[in-house]
Amino acid sequence: MRKILLRKMIQALEFINGKMSTQVKFVFFGHYYFCTLAVQKPLQKWYWSQKPLLSTSYLKQLMSEKRFSIIMKFLHFTNNDETIDLKTHPRPGLPNIYEVYDAINRKFKSRYVPEKDVSVDESLLLYKGRLGYKQYLPKKRARFGIQFYQRCESFSGYIWNNYIYTGKDMPPWIESPNYKSATNIVMTLLDDLLDNM
Repeated sequence: MRKILLRKMIQALEFINGKMSTQVKFVFFGHYYFCTLAVQKPLQKWYWSQKPLLSTSYLKQLMSEKRFSIIMKFLHFTNNDETIDLKTHPRPGLPNIYEVYDAINRKFKSRYVPEKDVSVDESLLLYKGRLGYKQYLPKKRARFGIQFYQRCESFSGYIWNNYIYTGKDMPPWIESPNYKSATNIVMTLLDDLLDNM
């Protein structure tokens, strides 16, 4: 029992210290993508089930359930050694995921140039946990969740920019005092394209 516990702690510390190999990272994120998007099951443990009806045998060959659970438990995207000053942070509502969120947004913008017709749409990602900026929208199907605003190209639907609504701490558009919140969000999303028009 002590050896198993010690091995788990060593695996967790290796992950936290960034000593996990690139191959294991690819396997983990591929596995996570598969579990969340491709084949959805109500419980995580069902992916490793021994029952033939529930079994996903090739996932067991890639990574054990314990290893996957340990990585999920200790997965985070911020450096704990650095202190975050919320007064100067660009998105104070998203300090823990800001680096990844910003990197994804920059990749979306750098890989594709949208056509002249773009649209801004809002969506609600279902989330029932505790979160300071969780929204309640009774007319939406999900009702509770995280509200996204996305600027998409009208023809292909490519998401060129997105914005997670975190409440009143959102970064203001330059002329925001003259307009309401909805206009502020739309203009924040369109700000990059206004110079190119």
